Amino acid sequence: MNDRGIASQNNISASSKDGRRKRLAVVLLGSTVLACGATNAPIIVPAQAQQTARTVQFSIPAQPLSSAVDAFSRVTGWQVGYSSDIARSTTTRAVSGVMTPAQALRTMVAGTGVTVSITGPASAALVSGAANAGSGGAVLAGAISLDTIDVQGAGNPNSTMSLPPAYAGGQVARGGQLGMLGNRDMMDTPFHQTNYTRKLIENQQARSIAEVLSNDPSVAKIYDTGGGFGKEQWAIRGVGANAHNVSFGGLFGITQSLDSATAVETIERVEVLKGASTLLNGLPPTQGAHLGTVNLVPKRAGDEPLIAFTPNYAMNSQFGGHLDAGQRFGDNKEFGVRFNGVYRSGDTPIDYNSRETRVAALGLDYRGETVRLSADFGYQYLNTRGNRAPVTVALDAPVPMPPHTTHNWVQPWEYHKVESKYATTRGEWDITENVTAYAAFGRGKSGVRVAEYYPTLVDAVGTMAASSAYQYIYFRHATTAETGLRGHVETGPVKHAVALAAGWGRENYGDNDGDDWNGSAVLPATNLYNPVYFPQPNFPRLGDPASAPISSRTENLGFTLADTMSALDERIQLMLGIRHQRVKRRSFSSGSQYDDGALSPAAALIVKPWQNVSLYANYMEALEAGQIAPTNAVNVGEVFPPFKTTQSEVGAKVDFGHIAATLAAFTATRPTYGRDPDTLIFGEVGKTRYQGIEFTTFGQATDSIRFVGGFTFLDPRLIETPDGTNIGNRIVGTPRYRATLSLDWDTPFIEGLTLGGMAQWQSFSFLDNANMQKVDGWYRFDLNASYTIRQPGWKPIIVRASLRNVLDRSYWASSYWQLGLSEPRTFLLSTTFQF
Repeated sequence: MNDRGIASQNNISASSKDGRRKRLAVVLLGSTVLACGATNAPIIVPAQAQQTARTVQFSIPAQPLSSAVDAFSRVTGWQVGYSSDIARSTTTRAVSGVMTPAQALRTMVAGTGVTVSITGPASAALVSGAANAGSGGAVLAGAISLDTIDVQGAGNPNSTMSLPPAYAGGQVARGGQLGMLGNRDMMDTPFHQTNYTRKLIENQQARSIAEVLSNDPSVAKIYDTGGGFGKEQWAIRGVGANAHNVSFGGLFGITQSLDSATAVETIERVEVLKGASTLLNGLPPTQGAHLGTVNLVPKRAGDEPLIAFTPNYAMNSQFGGHLDAGQRFGDNKEFGVRFNGVYRSGDTPIDYNSRETRVAALGLDYRGETVRLSADFGYQYLNTRGNRAPVTVALDAPVPMPPHTTHNWVQPWEYHKVESKYATTRGEWDITENVTAYAAFGRGKSGVRVAEYYPTLVDAVGTMAASSAYQYIYFRHATTAETGLRGHVETGPVKHAVALAAGWGRENYGDNDGDDWNGSAVLPATNLYNPVYFPQPNFPRLGDPASAPISSRTENLGFTLADTMSALDERIQLMLGIRHQRVKRRSFSSGSQYDDGALSPAAALIVKPWQNVSLYANYMEALEAGQIAPTNAVNVGEVFPPFKTTQSEVGAKVDFGHIAATLAAFTATRPTYGRDPDTLIFGEVGKTRYQGIEFTTFGQATDSIRFVGGFTFLDPRLIETPDGTNIGNRIVGTPRYRATLSLDWDTPFIEGLTLGGMAQWQSFSFLDNANMQKVDGWYRFDLNASYTIRQPGWKPIIVRASLRNVLDRSYWASSYWQLGLSEPRTFLLSTTFQF
């Protein structure tokens, strides 16, 4: 596992060779322990006798321990390990003046009952006096006994190949990757970001990205596999179709999430960045607009060998299993291998709906003193039959009442099959202590086979007009690369974190649209509530999706420079940056070509009036591919530069040590291009404004209660339209209010039993721009439970059970131009065995 990733607990003998003990101690203290699956067995870390004599100027006020250690690590570069129990109960003393790091650390915790053990030239562990006293002499001489530790303060702030530590409660990390800026702690992030950990994923038995995103109040579903559809889509801050804005280890287009539902068994964290981010991430291969991105962090091998097998069941008859195995090799455990394999198949609670999932992923990594390397290879197959597609409603028809959750109005022979593969590699090289170079390359391929039928609902009694059923194939092949430098330098009282990056991406898309072997057939009218099931048309046999002719190609090339200047012990931080983005698009079917570029500036400010309070503001832009004036326009052939969505945001973050919260307010304006109905000139003809207020909070309310939740007020409206109609109306499919709350409670009456649940609520939305088709709001409750079985000499066995949509409420869960029905009440059960 990378230096701040998951670590298992080590018992290192005091009789080990001193050099080996020192190296292992540094590795251990450079690891974050994810609470899920970890036991309370002691970790024994050898002490480091010799301390550095380097002196540093300190000015750290009294504050909660986790915040104080953050400040200490930023000044010294030291790694400091401590337990979550110590973090919750300790407030540090102020430290001021010139002294060695060891002296400063001891001064900081003096009188708190916490002791300092120096474990390396630039690492230490904080241990409670009670823990030492209670050891009963069981700890070997020259060693200290720790419980599960959290690591704060990575030795190299330029690296992205290490995980920021989990926050109190373990469900959300206290930092994540900000594209070319690298990893940032949440208090040093001038954006609204939430980073969900493996612990939350496992405890909720999430099976896809969208199920993890259900925890986020800023995310609204468009498509959902839980509702019986074969792929997922969501909107962040009101801008839809965000599934193509998903990166894998920082590279976009790799997982091909636009066409499927990405399984999360291979993922360590799901990082959600809200807002425009062209400076940070550039333009995804699909070149679409966005007000939010999702980054998937792949798993890495931990310091201890791991073999875990999890058989699982889901209603009605979905059975399967998940194998997770990892191990590190070498004298310093510098080489790591992690494999994940998943298979599950069977019927869902939805009529005629079944799903088969196959996943295999291999992660390799090397962590040297100045060089870090990684490679990931993956395969996923998802076959959904009886694919319950969303309902299209005619503009003059009312919004229908939702049928029962298990009802399926589509044809049983419809299917959606997706097969995807990916390969990525990344490397980092510490040129000097303050400068790191990096490069990454990835390629993702997906092939899709579809047979579907999209009838349109035309009246209040559920009549669905005669429509055509289609069978077709298509593919997406994406290639992405990036390289850059990150460095830190001081110019007098001002510190600079400079980032220079270049990124390139290309995507080829092909389909068999218009070919003789593209099957279609007209089916008679049917009814939403009483569907007529027709025999499958005599479609011709489909070929390999990769054999379809290429129809379009998109290509992006960008260069970025950013400088984050900080002063007064990073209490004031100013980030300035600019990106030049080149955008190319070619249509092989029409022969049209697009080639243009744009500059995208950005600025962000952080002010910390107190060490645990961070106020921020930013100006960011989101780019999407421009267009060429069509032949029916007066200015035919005119090329328009990439469209810009401009965003301004202000926010505040508070870290209480065991509870954190973010409050953000934003406004963004996105242009609409088209042909003016009066002048017939193609150009900007409208604007949409997205504005809202977001509140998220997470942490550990008590020793036994953990939570993640939030609330979003969203007000996206049409402020300019080509013909002046619908001005002031809300954007389709966007609820004004959305709230979520997830709770976990370690029960006092049964040791090892945890009960939890999640509640979601969102207000009404509209299905059309005229705001005449109103879709009712909804609420939903899910329940979770886990029981950890511990026996001497055995690794823990974890039994998990979940009940989705407990009340079996039927509602339209999505309304983005189409209506998607809610997931039925679904029971899930799994047991994790570790060997």
